[in-house]
Amino acid sequence: MKSTGLRKMIVALIAVALGVSGNPLFALDTPGPRPLPDAKARIRDVLLSERGVVELQLVDSQGQGLKNVPVTVKFQDRIVAQATTGENGLVSLEKIRPGQHTVHAGAGIELVRVWQPSAAPPSAVNRLAIVSDERVVRGQPGSTPSNPGQTTISPGGALTILSLVGAGVALAEIESQKDDIKSLQSQVNALASP
Repeated sequence: MKSTGLRKMIVALIAVALGVSGNPLFALDTPGPRPLPDAKARIRDVLLSERGVVELQLVDSQGQGLKNVPVTVKFQDRIVAQATTGENGLVSLEKIRPGQHTVHAGAGIELVRVWQPSAAPPSAVNRLAIVSDERVVRGQPGSTPSNPGQTTISPGGALTILSLVGAGVALAEIESQKDDIKSLQSQVNALASP
């Protein structure tokens, strides 16, 4: 294989590697959000007041209440309550019935089980505290708010690219060595024959 063929092979391998680097099957880490509810998710037990109200407080990572943050409660993927936090991050959610709910509050999401006081386990709390800190930045491969549509390459994707390029170069070098060996064998055979 000549050097022109080697260059073409390297360019082709780089193009293929760039095409598959965003694919989660080829990455060491899976991009995108992680699904919340699963068998291992932590479920918090909350008491329903006598008036059918659930109390919660939304705080930042320093424990300071977050004011004017929207809170949404879902039951079986349907919105059953919406409110906005007031002073000190407090909010009362009305018309909540017992059962498993998902509470979305700022950047925090909690899976909760709401109980009537007479049936609640001892671990149930009167007021649910949710930590939500919008200032926390989590690195995610893919588009970013500042660069929508621009794809970044994850460490897994970069490893994929380097592996494929390295394999391509090694294969090209092996082919080149085989060509050199055949050429030398032809020269030896030409010298050996009378």
